[in-house]
Amino acid sequence: MAAMSLSGTEQVATSRLWRAALVAAISAAIANFIVFVVAKNVFGLGLAIPLGGAGSPIEPLPAFMVVIATAVPALAAAGLLALLARFTRRPILVFQIIAAVFALLSLGGPLSLPVDTTTKLALGLMHLVAAAVITGVLTTWSRAR
Repeated sequence: MAAMSLSGTEQVATSRLWRAALVAAISAAIANFIVFVVAKNVFGLGLAIPLGGAGSPIEPLPAFMVVIATAVPALAAAGLLALLARFTRRPILVFQIIAAVFALLSLGGPLSLPVDTTTKLALGLMHLVAAAVITGVLTTWSRAR
């Protein structure tokens, strides 16, 4: 089935959704890598966090973790959009609302870390960049025309 929707009001072209997921994952990872590089090299932020979870020593955040932690949610978001396309009348609107809520909730992670404020802000910015790029690409590229 090329497009799925219960009403025809909004349709998601599932044939393009997985390509959109790949583009979203790559685009968001590149965008966050740029934020990471600018934060480290232009603003001189150490971007050190407890990599092993709460109570572990604070260590510099590796770039590959930024890329992976950005790309994986893009694939999960595409899965969510596919489910919404199948079971809701307005999958794109519902997806955008859920994405906005998740973006705001995701800020709890960086803001709760035992690190300096500038690191918290940089990490929060990366969360928002990822959310914006992933949501924008998925909803634009997968929309049925």
